Parts: sequence; structure tokens; C-alpha cells
Amino acid sequence: MAMANRKYRGEPDLVLLLINPEKVTSEIRYERALSGRPGIFPHIFGALNVGAVYGVAPLVAGPDGSFLPPDQLASAGHSS
Repeated sequence: MAMANRKYRGEPDLVLLLINPEKVTSEIRYERALSGRPGIFPHIFGALNVGAVYGVAPLVAGPDGSFLPPDQLASAGHSS
């Protein structure tokens, strides 16, 4: 949710795609952030094939305008 809140806060009608990386047919590169933030982040180089998407979750903003993690993230075993 950090990227959504940093780059897209206040934007309406956003959705989060839940993607199975094992089904992505384009190259996935795991890269460090250019900003120097810690961690390695996946980037898809090419088209995202629909078969790799297993869910779509609307991003809903809380009272302060920050997006809240969708319930689907918890059920998928991911954290925000």
C-alpha cells in the first residue's frame, strides 16, 4: 500500500491486481528502488497476461485519504 499511497493518493477508481508470478509470461525483474528505499521489488517487463491475474480488489481510502489494504491481501497471505 505504500506505493499506492505515495504515488496515487486521492485518485478515484483504483484497483489492485493480484498476480501469480509463476503464471506471468513476460520477464519479471526483481530490482532495488531507485529512491534507495530498502527492499527488492518486482517489475514486469512486457505485457501482463490475463491468465496471471487471479483477483482484482478495489482500493478504498480511509478517513485520512490513505488507501487501506484490501481483504484479499490478507487471504492471499501477503502484508501491506
